[in-house]
Amino acid sequence: MHKKLRQQLITGWFLFASINAYTQAEQLTIATWNLQWLDNQSTRQEARRTPADYSALNSIITSVNADFIAFQEVADLNSAASVFDPNLYNIELSSRSIIGNVDTDWRQYVGFAIKKKIDYRRHPDLFALDVTANNNLRYGVDVTLLIPEQPSVRVLIVHLKSGCHSKKTIRGVSCKRLSQQASVINQWVAEREEEQSHFIVLGDFNRHLINENDWFWRRINNTMVKTGIGHVSQCRSAHIKEKSKRWYVKQYKTHIDHILISQSLVKQMDNDSFKQRLFSSSDLEQYRLSDHCPISIKLTF
Repeated sequence: MHKKLRQQLITGWFLFASINAYTQAEQLTIATWNLQWLDNQSTRQEARRTPADYSALNSIITSVNADFIAFQEVADLNSAASVFDPNLYNIELSSRSIIGNVDTDWRQYVGFAIKKKIDYRRHPDLFALDVTANNNLRYGVDVTLLIPEQPSVRVLIVHLKSGCHSKKTIRGVSCKRLSQQASVINQWVAEREEEQSHFIVLGDFNRHLINENDWFWRRINNTMVKTGIGHVSQCRSAHIKEKSKRWYVKQYKTHIDHILISQSLVKQMDNDSFKQRLFSSSDLEQYRLSDHCPISIKLTF
Protein backbone atom coordinates (compact mmCIF):
# COMPACT_ATOMS: atom_id res chain seq x y z
CA MET A 1 0.00 0.00 0.00
CA HIS A 2 2.79 2.38 0.92
CA LYS A 3 4.63 1.53 -2.30
CA LYS A 4 1.53 2.23 -4.38
CA LEU A 5 0.90 5.55 -2.58
CA ARG A 6 4.54 6.57 -3.07
CA GLN A 7 4.28 5.82 -6.80
CA GLN A 8 1.09 7.91 -7.06
CA LEU A 9 2.76 10.83 -5.26
CA ILE A 10 5.77 10.67 -7.58
CA THR A 11 3.49 10.56 -10.64
CA GLY A 12 1.48 13.49 -9.30
CA TRP A 13 4.64 15.51 -8.68
CA PHE A 14 5.87 15.01 -12.24
CA LEU A 15 2.44 15.92 -13.60
CA PHE A 16 2.41 19.12 -11.49
CA ALA A 17 5.93 20.01 -12.58
CA SER A 18 5.00 19.46 -16.22
CA ILE A 19 1.86 21.62 -15.97
CA ASN A 20 3.75 24.32 -14.06
CA ALA A 21 6.49 24.43 -16.68
CA TYR A 22 3.89 24.76 -19.42
CA THR A 23 2.04 27.60 -17.73
CA GLN A 24 5.32 29.48 -17.25
CA ALA A 25 6.22 29.27 -20.94
CA GLU A 26 6.41 32.68 -22.56
CA GLN A 27 4.56 32.96 -25.87
CA LEU A 28 5.08 36.05 -28.01
CA THR A 29 3.14 37.06 -31.09
CA ILE A 30 5.38 39.01 -33.46
CA ALA A 31 3.76 40.96 -36.30
CA THR A 32 4.44 43.54 -38.97
CA TRP A 33 2.08 45.89 -40.78
CA ASN A 34 2.57 48.68 -43.30
CA LEU A 35 -0.18 51.13 -42.32
CA GLN A 36 -0.09 53.13 -45.60
CA TRP A 37 0.24 56.83 -44.94
CA LEU A 38 -0.93 56.79 -41.34
CA ASP A 39 -0.86 60.56 -40.81
CA ASN A 40 -3.73 62.31 -39.07
CA GLN A 41 -2.41 65.74 -40.14
CA SER A 42 -1.76 65.13 -43.83
CA THR A 43 -3.96 66.47 -46.61
CA ARG A 44 -2.78 63.79 -49.06
CA GLN A 45 -5.71 61.82 -50.39
CA GLU A 46 -4.03 58.52 -49.47
CA ALA A 47 -3.81 59.65 -45.85
CA ARG A 48 -7.31 61.03 -45.39
CA ARG A 49 -9.13 58.94 -42.82
CA THR A 50 -12.22 59.41 -40.69
CA PRO A 51 -12.51 58.53 -36.98
CA ALA A 52 -14.35 55.41 -38.11
CA ASP A 53 -11.36 54.43 -40.28
CA TYR A 54 -8.99 54.79 -37.32
CA SER A 55 -11.36 52.75 -35.19
CA ALA A 56 -11.42 50.00 -37.85
CA LEU A 57 -7.60 49.92 -37.93
CA ASN A 58 -7.55 49.65 -34.16
CA SER A 59 -10.02 46.73 -34.30
CA ILE A 60 -7.71 44.89 -36.71
CA ILE A 61 -4.73 45.46 -34.42
CA THR A 62 -6.79 44.20 -31.48
CA SER A 63 -7.70 41.04 -33.40
CA VAL A 64 -4.05 40.34 -34.29
CA ASN A 65 -3.23 40.82 -30.58
CA ALA A 66 0.52 41.06 -31.19
CA ASP A 67 2.91 41.46 -28.29
CA PHE A 68 5.30 43.22 -30.65
CA ILE A 69 4.20 44.77 -33.93
CA ALA A 70 6.56 46.46 -36.34
CA PHE A 71 4.98 49.15 -38.46
CA GLN A 72 5.80 51.24 -41.50
CA GLU A 73 4.52 54.47 -43.07
CA VAL A 74 3.56 56.18 -39.81
CA ALA A 75 3.99 59.95 -39.62
CA ASP A 76 4.36 60.53 -35.88
CA LEU A 77 3.60 59.20 -32.42
CA ASN A 78 0.25 60.95 -32.33
CA SER A 79 -0.89 59.15 -35.48
CA ALA A 80 0.37 55.84 -34.11
CA ALA A 81 -1.55 56.38 -30.87
CA SER A 82 -4.71 56.75 -32.97
CA VAL A 83 -4.60 53.02 -33.73
CA PHE A 84 -2.40 51.51 -30.97
CA ASP A 85 -3.88 51.79 -27.49
CA PRO A 86 -1.31 53.82 -25.45
CA ASN A 87 -2.60 52.13 -22.29
CA LEU A 88 -1.60 48.75 -23.69
CA TYR A 89 1.42 49.54 -25.87
CA ASN A 90 4.63 51.51 -25.67
CA ILE A 91 5.14 53.12 -29.08
CA GLU A 92 8.54 53.91 -30.60
CA LEU A 93 9.40 55.67 -33.85
CA SER A 94 12.54 55.92 -35.96
CA SER A 95 14.85 58.82 -35.16
CA ARG A 96 14.42 59.86 -38.78
CA SER A 97 11.09 61.33 -37.68
CA ILE A 98 13.02 63.75 -35.44
CA ILE A 99 15.72 64.59 -37.95
CA GLY A 100 13.06 65.11 -40.60
CA ASN A 101 13.47 64.86 -44.34
CA VAL A 102 13.32 67.19 -47.31
CA ASP A 103 9.63 66.73 -48.16
CA THR A 104 7.54 67.42 -45.06
CA ASP A 105 4.50 65.94 -46.80
CA TRP A 106 6.32 62.61 -47.20
CA ARG A 107 6.33 61.53 -43.57
CA GLN A 108 6.71 57.76 -43.68
CA TYR A 109 8.61 56.35 -40.73
CA VAL A 110 9.37 52.93 -39.30
CA GLY A 111 8.63 52.00 -35.71
CA PHE A 112 7.01 49.51 -33.38
CA ALA A 113 4.41 49.04 -30.68
CA ILE A 114 5.22 46.70 -27.82
CA LYS A 115 2.99 45.58 -24.97
CA LYS A 116 3.91 47.24 -21.71
CA LYS A 117 4.47 43.91 -19.99
CA ILE A 118 7.57 43.33 -22.17
CA ASP A 119 10.90 44.96 -21.43
CA TYR A 120 13.03 46.14 -24.32
CA ARG A 121 16.14 48.13 -25.16
CA ARG A 122 16.47 50.46 -28.15
CA HIS A 123 19.70 50.58 -30.12
CA PRO A 124 20.75 53.36 -32.48
CA ASP A 125 18.80 53.19 -35.71
CA LEU A 126 20.45 51.45 -38.64
CA PHE A 127 21.18 54.71 -40.47
CA ALA A 128 23.21 52.86 -43.11
CA LEU A 129 19.97 51.67 -44.76
CA ASP A 130 19.67 55.21 -46.08
CA VAL A 131 22.21 54.38 -48.77
CA THR A 132 21.67 57.80 -50.36
CA ALA A 133 23.12 59.39 -47.19
CA ASN A 134 20.76 62.35 -47.63
CA ASN A 135 17.83 61.17 -45.49
CA ASN A 136 15.75 60.10 -48.49
CA LEU A 137 15.53 56.42 -47.52
CA ARG A 138 14.16 54.96 -44.31
CA TYR A 139 16.34 53.93 -41.39
CA GLY A 140 16.07 50.51 -39.80
CA VAL A 141 14.81 50.42 -36.22
CA ASP A 142 16.93 48.16 -33.98
CA VAL A 143 15.60 46.85 -30.67
CA THR A 144 16.26 44.01 -28.21
CA LEU A 145 13.34 42.16 -26.62
CA LEU A 146 14.20 41.18 -23.05
CA ILE A 147 12.49 37.91 -22.12
CA PRO A 148 12.62 36.83 -18.46
CA GLU A 149 15.00 33.91 -17.84
CA GLN A 150 15.50 33.46 -21.60
CA PRO A 151 18.07 34.71 -24.10
CA SER A 152 17.12 38.10 -25.53
CA VAL A 153 15.93 38.54 -29.13
CA ARG A 154 17.40 41.27 -31.34
CA VAL A 155 14.93 42.70 -33.86
CA LEU A 156 15.54 44.82 -36.95
CA ILE A 157 12.54 46.56 -38.56
CA VAL A 158 12.89 47.66 -42.17
CA HIS A 159 11.05 49.41 -44.97
CA LEU A 160 13.24 49.03 -48.02
CA LYS A 161 13.46 50.75 -51.41
CA SER A 162 10.46 50.21 -53.67
CA GLY A 163 10.49 49.62 -57.42
CA CYS A 164 12.41 46.33 -57.57
CA HIS A 165 9.90 43.71 -56.44
CA SER A 166 11.01 40.84 -58.66
CA LYS A 167 13.61 41.97 -61.21
CA LYS A 168 16.16 39.26 -61.82
CA THR A 169 19.08 41.60 -62.44
CA ILE A 170 20.48 44.54 -60.50
CA ARG A 171 19.73 47.22 -63.04
CA GLY A 172 18.19 50.63 -62.60
CA VAL A 173 18.35 52.99 -59.64
CA SER A 174 15.76 51.17 -57.50
CA CYS A 175 17.41 47.75 -57.77
CA LYS A 176 20.87 49.19 -57.17
CA ARG A 177 19.66 50.94 -54.03
CA LEU A 178 17.89 47.79 -52.84
CA SER A 179 21.07 45.80 -53.48
CA GLN A 180 23.03 48.26 -51.35
CA GLN A 181 20.46 47.94 -48.58
CA ALA A 182 20.72 44.15 -48.79
CA SER A 183 24.45 44.42 -48.11
CA VAL A 184 23.75 46.57 -45.04
CA ILE A 185 21.32 43.96 -43.69
CA ASN A 186 23.88 41.25 -44.43
CA GLN A 187 26.39 43.05 -42.21
CA TRP A 188 23.85 43.45 -39.40
CA VAL A 189 22.96 39.74 -39.60
CA ALA A 190 26.64 38.74 -39.62
CA GLU A 191 27.18 40.71 -36.41
CA ARG A 192 24.24 39.00 -34.73
CA GLU A 193 25.48 35.57 -35.84
CA GLU A 194 28.93 36.34 -34.46
CA GLU A 195 27.27 37.18 -31.14
CA GLN A 196 25.28 33.93 -31.40
CA SER A 197 22.12 35.96 -30.80
CA HIS A 198 18.51 35.13 -31.52
CA PHE A 199 17.36 37.67 -34.10
CA ILE A 200 14.49 38.67 -36.38
CA VAL A 201 14.44 40.90 -39.47
CA LEU A 202 10.93 41.96 -40.43
CA GLY A 203 8.94 44.62 -42.21
CA ASP A 204 8.19 45.80 -45.74
CA PHE A 205 11.02 44.51 -47.94
CA ASN A 206 9.39 45.65 -51.19
CA ARG A 207 10.73 42.40 -52.61
CA HIS A 208 9.27 38.97 -53.36
CA LEU A 209 11.22 36.20 -51.61
CA ILE A 210 9.84 33.14 -53.34
CA ASN A 211 13.08 31.95 -54.94
CA GLU A 212 16.04 30.85 -52.82
CA ASN A 213 18.33 31.73 -55.73
CA ASP A 214 17.06 35.30 -55.84
CA TRP A 215 20.00 37.74 -55.80
CA PHE A 216 18.42 39.80 -53.01
CA TRP A 217 17.80 36.76 -50.80
CA ARG A 218 21.39 35.55 -51.27
CA ARG A 219 22.75 39.00 -50.56
CA ILE A 220 20.95 39.65 -47.25
CA ASN A 221 22.26 36.32 -45.88
CA ASN A 222 20.23 33.26 -46.74
CA THR A 223 21.08 31.44 -43.52
CA MET A 224 17.97 33.11 -42.11
CA VAL A 225 14.65 31.27 -42.23
CA LYS A 226 11.73 32.82 -44.07
CA THR A 227 8.48 32.24 -42.22
CA GLY A 228 5.32 31.57 -44.19
CA ILE A 229 7.07 29.46 -46.83
CA GLY A 230 4.49 28.28 -49.35
CA HIS A 231 1.90 30.76 -48.12
CA VAL A 232 0.20 32.60 -50.97
CA SER A 233 -0.91 36.10 -50.08
CA GLN A 234 -4.67 36.52 -50.11
CA CYS A 235 -4.63 40.17 -49.11
CA ARG A 236 -7.27 42.25 -50.85
CA SER A 237 -6.71 45.95 -50.32
CA ALA A 238 -7.80 49.33 -51.61
CA HIS A 239 -5.60 51.35 -53.96
CA ILE A 240 -5.96 54.76 -55.53
CA LYS A 241 -5.69 55.38 -59.27
CA GLU A 242 -3.16 58.05 -60.13
CA LYS A 243 -5.22 59.90 -62.73
CA SER A 244 -8.82 59.52 -61.58
CA LYS A 245 -7.97 59.51 -57.84
CA ARG A 246 -10.59 56.81 -57.43
CA TRP A 247 -10.22 53.84 -55.11
CA TYR A 248 -10.38 50.24 -56.27
CA VAL A 249 -9.75 46.83 -54.69
CA LYS A 250 -6.75 44.78 -55.78
CA GLN A 251 -5.18 41.52 -54.65
CA TYR A 252 -1.45 40.83 -54.63
CA LYS A 253 -0.67 37.11 -54.55
CA THR A 254 2.95 37.44 -53.51
CA HIS A 255 4.20 38.82 -50.20
CA ILE A 256 6.54 41.79 -49.99
CA ASP A 257 6.17 41.95 -46.19
CA HIS A 258 8.27 39.30 -44.46
CA ILE A 259 9.32 37.96 -41.07
CA LEU A 260 12.78 36.35 -41.22
CA ILE A 261 14.17 34.55 -38.17
CA SER A 262 17.57 33.20 -37.17
CA GLN A 263 18.20 29.47 -37.30
CA SER A 264 18.37 29.56 -33.51
CA LEU A 265 14.71 30.63 -33.30
CA VAL A 266 13.29 27.89 -35.53
CA LYS A 267 12.57 25.60 -32.59
CA GLN A 268 10.81 28.48 -30.81
CA MET A 269 8.38 29.14 -33.67
CA ASP A 270 5.03 27.44 -33.23
CA ASN A 271 4.13 25.20 -36.16
CA ASP A 272 1.67 26.75 -38.60
CA SER A 273 1.60 29.98 -36.61
CA PHE A 274 2.25 32.20 -39.64
CA LYS A 275 -0.92 34.21 -40.22
CA GLN A 276 -2.07 36.91 -42.59
CA ARG A 277 -4.93 39.00 -41.23
CA LEU A 278 -7.33 39.60 -44.13
CA PHE A 279 -9.86 42.39 -44.53
CA SER A 280 -13.53 41.56 -44.97
CA SER A 281 -15.35 42.78 -48.06
CA SER A 282 -17.58 44.98 -45.90
CA ASP A 283 -14.56 46.57 -44.20
CA LEU A 284 -12.97 47.26 -47.58
CA GLU A 285 -16.15 48.96 -48.73
CA GLN A 286 -16.70 51.01 -45.58
CA TYR A 287 -13.23 51.98 -44.35
CA ARG A 288 -9.93 53.33 -45.58
CA LEU A 289 -7.59 50.66 -44.21
CA SER A 290 -4.20 49.92 -45.80
CA ASP A 291 -2.77 48.49 -49.00
CA HIS A 292 -1.01 45.84 -46.89
CA CYS A 293 -2.40 43.17 -44.57
CA PRO A 294 -0.65 42.43 -41.26
CA ILE A 295 1.29 39.17 -40.92
CA SER A 296 2.32 37.47 -37.69
CA ILE A 297 4.04 34.46 -36.12
CA LYS A 298 4.11 32.99 -32.59
CA LEU A 299 7.25 32.15 -30.66
CA THR A 300 7.27 30.10 -27.46
CA PHE A 301 10.16 30.26 -25.00
